[in-house]
Amino acid sequence: MIAKTLQRAELCAKQVTRTDPALPGDPFSRLSYRFGQLLGATDFSLEQRGHLLRHRLHQAATHGTGTVWGLRVGYDDIPYPGGADKGGMLYVCPGLAIDALGRDLYIPDRQCLDIRGLVNQPKFWSKFELLPRRADIRRAYIVLRYQSCLSEPAPAVARPCADEDVGMSFTRITDGASIELESRPPPSHPLLRDWLSRFDTKGRQPMRSLREDLLHALMDEPRERFDEFCDQQSIAEVWQEQTDAPVLLAEVEIEEKRTAAQVWGKVNAVRNEVRPLLPPLQLLAEHLFGMRLARLEPSDALQAERLETTRDTEAPSTTLVVHFTQPLLPGSEQSAVHLSRFTPSTGWDERPVKLTVEERTLSIVVEGEAWTEDTLYQLMLVGAGLHPLLGENHQPFAGWIDENLSASGQGATSSLIGTWPPHSEEP
Repeated sequence: MIAKTLQRAELCAKQVTRTDPALPGDPFSRLSYRFGQLLGATDFSLEQRGHLLRHRLHQAATHGTGTVWGLRVGYDDIPYPGGADKGGMLYVCPGLAIDALGRDLYIPDRQCLDIRGLVNQPKFWSKFELLPRRADIRRAYIVLRYQSCLSEPAPAVARPCADEDVGMSFTRITDGASIELESRPPPSHPLLRDWLSRFDTKGRQPMRSLREDLLHALMDEPRERFDEFCDQQSIAEVWQEQTDAPVLLAEVEIEEKRTAAQVWGKVNAVRNEVRPLLPPLQLLAEHLFGMRLARLEPSDALQAERLETTRDTEAPSTTLVVHFTQPLLPGSEQSAVHLSRFTPSTGWDERPVKLTVEERTLSIVVEGEAWTEDTLYQLMLVGAGLHPLLGENHQPFAGWIDENLSASGQGATSSLIGTWPPHSEEP
């Protein structure tokens, strides 16, 4: 009997299911330990469920749902055997998404789907929506669904008179996701809140602030979307019910191709832009502030390397050329570069300049002035404040090459004072 059980376990070493093994549970209940306490499998499962479900609740209620990174959907043209045209192979790149219940949907490897034979399944093919004015192209949707995989079966202690299969038990649970082709996009999940509609300024009540709008949006759920729930219990769906919560990845157009001998499907277009997005908070902050907030490597810093000066006495003009360690972001120099000249009668006087950016160089031209060797000048490069000098990587100017780097995302303002030389100099 044991040999028979082991043989069956070897033939079925994995069990893939959409059933979530963490449900039902309670994220607000946890074990209380004491000295000499006897613990069993039920206790350890309760401990795991508490941490897992509270993590999911945090993701669902605080962050939302959508693509976190990766999961690009595309297609490769591959020849159809014996056909004059090419068919299509859909693929989904590795990546991570979070569904409406806060579950992590992870795809570790590139996944492919051959859709060339799809049109030869009339019952399945007819479910896809025809495009307007095109009888040969239908629209499909790529979605991501949660699934779990039970693996690594091992002998287990069975209760008396139990079925023989109870003697084997899976010892590992792997959370994953399945990629599916569907005829309709997934409906909006009841747990999702439509934030933008709550901040419609046209319908805003008089004398109500944005904070008050946010307060009401957080306290009040739209009743029409929660007919079967009361407001206090709707979020409990995260830890109490086996609920489907697919995440849309892309919309796909599939064309039916025909020859005298065969029929096959070909991908015409893939639109990834229809998917919900869930960008990291750091990415949003970097976009808001226009600078990278992660740790800055010295090789990525925008610093000035050297200064070259030239003078044109014929058309008179004076030119300073600053060389940088990184390419500059054109346009950021307009409010970040200041050149002043000192005279005993007027003191420091900022001069109007013409600025030109070319990759890693910044040319500063003072037209109509040919400075002499006795001219005292000051060049100020601004890397802080509202309008800093930026590199193409959106990092602010961090000073000259011999200065210590500031913290990541923080720029520095440097002032170079010198006497006009008709040769190259370094600070």
